[in-house]
Amino acid sequence: MDNTILINAIIRFVESHIKENIDYTDLEKTVGLSYRYLREEFRNYTKMPLKQYINARKIANIIFEMETTDKTLLTLATEYGFDAYDTFTRCFKREMCITPNQYKKEHRRTVERKLIGMGTYAPVVADMLMPKLQFPGLQEDSYILYGVPRVEFSNGKCTPFPACLESLLSYIGQREDCSYTWLMAASGAAFRLCWNAGEWDMSNSNIMNVTPQNPWELYERAYQAAGWKCNIIEKNNSATDILTTHIIDNINKGNPVIALGVVGPPEACIIAGYNGNGKGLFGWSYFQDSPEFSADIEIEKSGYFLCSKWWDNPATTALITLGERTAIPSLYEILHHIYSVLTLQSAGVYQAGQNAYQSWANDISDDTSFRGNSITPILLSRFFCQADAETMIGEGRHWGAQFFRQLGEKQAHIAGLCFEAAGLLTETAGYAQQMTAIRQGDRQTEEAIGILCKPETRKGIVSLIKKAQENEKRATTIISSIIDTIH
Repeated sequence: MDNTILINAIIRFVESHIKENIDYTDLEKTVGLSYRYLREEFRNYTKMPLKQYINARKIANIIFEMETTDKTLLTLATEYGFDAYDTFTRCFKREMCITPNQYKKEHRRTVERKLIGMGTYAPVVADMLMPKLQFPGLQEDSYILYGVPRVEFSNGKCTPFPACLESLLSYIGQREDCSYTWLMAASGAAFRLCWNAGEWDMSNSNIMNVTPQNPWELYERAYQAAGWKCNIIEKNNSATDILTTHIIDNINKGNPVIALGVVGPPEACIIAGYNGNGKGLFGWSYFQDSPEFSADIEIEKSGYFLCSKWWDNPATTALITLGERTAIPSLYEILHHIYSVLTLQSAGVYQAGQNAYQSWANDISDDTSFRGNSITPILLSRFFCQADAETMIGEGRHWGAQFFRQLGEKQAHIAGLCFEAAGLLTETAGYAQQMTAIRQGDRQTEEAIGILCKPETRKGIVSLIKKAQENEKRATTIISSIIDTIH
């Protein structure tokens, strides 16, 4: 491994765990080398012991919070992992030559977020001793932000956009209002169900369907729930150089970019770098390992995809970049939006909410749509539509239940109602899992399609759809009661 990449990997790890007692075992696992070797290489390269560097970074972050928050010194010392206030004071004085109290009263310095490693932006205090580093990710026509968390079909996260936003926020150091649970629920994506009756539309699960009057509303709501505005640049309205300029500007500032498309279908992926002045894009996509989408990409040594034909992909439709800070909506506003998504009856050409359940059941019941002599691509589209609907309620209501469970743990006066709603949503998600089991999983084989075509299979699925529909109706009534209680 190139030493500059190794050192920058250590810096990224330290900054990502700056409020913790750094676990050197985790560092070894992350980098893939022994702590002894890492410690020696870090000192040889930076002329600073790794332990001293970690303490210096803790102090720089604490000073940044001293300048930007009202937290007490004791609170900051505790948050950043100092086991005793005296230990914190000694460490602070060693780095700054004065005590924390003296600094707070008399010796303030300029502190701002700057590039401290490849793609790592973090607080830097003027005149504070820090190692001088090379950034091989930054060249004349290319820049790669290493360390952006991967997004993929894992840990029950099946909706690419909130996973990409969670990754972006984690990379820039945001620790609150950025979990997948929060983003799925607050945007409304966890509670969507759309069905284009009679059409077997494989776009049923697209979160844009929920708000046809403003297809970007759920995207914007997710950013707002994290405390940010966003900038949406659509490909149809922009030339290539406009999109590449937005990508380059944001990556150079240390901010990954979310794009729809690039690799595979028009789903969200996260852009973590570029080369050739934007001709090639690096990043993570849910679909980068899928054989049908891998022909036009390479896999970089970090695991990132490299796509040089992103503009030519017709599924590439837009970029979403981080905007300015904004106020997070109130709990009442978020719950009211969740309720509006659950009670939606139609959205453009799509049936929604309770009506979507009924249309879904009607179409699955229609034997003429599952005739044995139908050509396989047609039956495959039915198969995918069923799987997508199961995902919308299986994955979505699972995270919705998590949201209400966490809300109940924080809000004692509505805890009972929240736990009841969470229980019903969990049961709803369970019905989707039972549907998958009835048709014997998501194997895309002729045998699997044949199982779905059987009347007894679809009869069992319809029964579960109706149970899920009724359960969700009850959960929606409880959510209404929660809203009334807090309003």
